Amino acid sequence: MCGSWSVRLGQGSQSSEARASEQEFLVLVSPARPVPPEMGFSGLLLILVPLIVLGGVQEPGLVEAFIVKKCPSNRARCEMKERDQCTKHRQCPNKMNCCKFACGKKCLNIKQDVCSLPKKTGPCLAYLPRWWYDKEKKVCSRFIYGGCQGNNNNFQSENVCKDICSQKKTSSWLG
Repeated sequence: MCGSWSVRLGQGSQSSEARASEQEFLVLVSPARPVPPEMGFSGLLLILVPLIVLGGVQEPGLVEAFIVKKCPSNRARCEMKERDQCTKHRQCPNKMNCCKFACGKKCLNIKQDVCSLPKKTGPCLAYLPRWWYDKEKKVCSRFIYGGCQGNNNNFQSENVCKDICSQKKTSSWLG
């Protein structure tokens, strides 16, 4: 036999003595099919580039892969950084995007105006003084957030609320 060999990790026998010490050993096994010759750097690039470009795609279909979905830009002056809800788009539900928003990374529906969402205290029992933007009155108002199941119209300070929602010249923060 010629060609490459692969290595598999095996378990020892299953007798009561062997279970007590559970020894592992390596078994060399010849490959089931021929191993292709080593590819050069250019061959590796042909594989890696599409994987990198399409790696963030959450749904099948090439059209979605190339639609640019921008997160809103905001220049909020945060008093403290908040815990990130996400680090990548694929961690967000319902085709939301993971965006740097307010004072941390959050899952956002980029088609939705955060500043027009209703005040939502959530069902939990924490006592967190927060601010929300009241679109009807065009002001930031204080409320008590329970700590879970709220929405993104929930800011750590009045200044952050104003920075994000009051500066909107149009009826939507989407631009």
